[in-house]
Amino acid sequence: MIIGIDFDRVLFDTESFKDDISDDIPGFLDHYRKNRSRYQTKPAAEDIPVQLSVLESALQNLESYLIEDVQALADSEHVFVIVSRGPQWFQRQKITNSNITTYIPRYIIVDTEPKDMANIDLLIDDSMDELNRISIPSFHFERHEHSVRSILSLLDTNDNKE
Repeated sequence: MIIGIDFDRVLFDTESFKDDISDDIPGFLDHYRKNRSRYQTKPAAEDIPVQLSVLESALQNLESYLIEDVQALADSEHVFVIVSRGPQWFQRQKITNSNITTYIPRYIIVDTEPKDMANIDLLIDDSMDELNRISIPSFHFERHEHSVRSILSLLDTNDNKE
């Protein structure tokens, strides 16, 4: 079974990241939202304005934003693939610079298509809108109720029933 797992708010503390980058670079999030589909650092730095090196630095070393129990995925017998939605460049920066690929080496970034196009058997996502778009089994992840370990436990329980 190939399990797709969302990145933002499931594996990555997106809200803390947004808060910190907003504190460090005022205007970043507004600029990002307006230019989401074609987001690039150099034009962003010019438009905000901020030095390009400051903006690039803010998008490096994002490991501290990984949810603390993600390392449990590396020890799992399940096959995971990150299925994330967003602008290709920006999502790729967050994913690679967080080093989540240490635990889940494969990732797919979708734009407008549903996430089940990624050839997965199950999707774990925090967005009900996202889950309503797909035609495969899913699990609604809520950070205040679930952890990566609780998902692994659930998956193991389901495996034992089969």
